[in-house]
Amino acid sequence: MFDAAIRQAITEKDDILTYGEDTSQTRKEVLRHLLDKNNLHFDNVKQAADFFVIMLGKDRIEEIIHREIDKYIS
Repeated sequence: MFDAAIRQAITEKDDILTYGEDTSQTRKEVLRHLLDKNNLHFDNVKQAADFFVIMLGKDRIEEIIHREIDKYIS
């Protein structure tokens, strides 16, 4: 059970860090999406990954995932 949760956390982190971008263009797209829809529903995984990278930063995402994995290990 814990092995599956750890694998999923690592996969999600890798997906976000691989696909998420923090560029001027992605910031505009994410903000436009939030203003148009007024919620956090995303049309695709790329939009969600961009949002998390923009809001948290890649270093913070790594830190959060490692902290969650450490909970399962200890």
